[in-house]
Amino acid sequence: MAKRLEISDEFSPVFNRILETCKERNTTVSALLDLFAGSRSAVGAWKKGNINAGRLAEIAEYLDVTTEYLLTGKNAGSLSGTEKKLIADFRNLSPEGQAYLQQQMEIAGKIYRK
Repeated sequence: MAKRLEISDEFSPVFNRILETCKERNTTVSALLDLFAGSRSAVGAWKKGNINAGRLAEIAEYLDVTTEYLLTGKNAGSLSGTEKKLIADFRNLSPEGQAYLQQQMEIAGKIYRK
């Protein structure tokens, strides 16, 4: 069994945040490499922070974090669990259902706005 990589000053901040998030999500960088790199040799580049933007976005989505978090460590624009559920539910509606819900949200916003 391969040794799990640990956060290190030798790694880029981006890679360290990936490691930290993998640990929180009970997954490994090896699993990410299998899914997104196609080659284990990519880990050397990733350790240096050399991950193309598209791949970083895929990793962020898979780990359920923002690319902003992976790049900066900040989550200013992150959504709550309730907000994520609302978005997922909205996406599952038909176009007509989405239009109806948007109308209802506008009405509710006029009545209940903070």
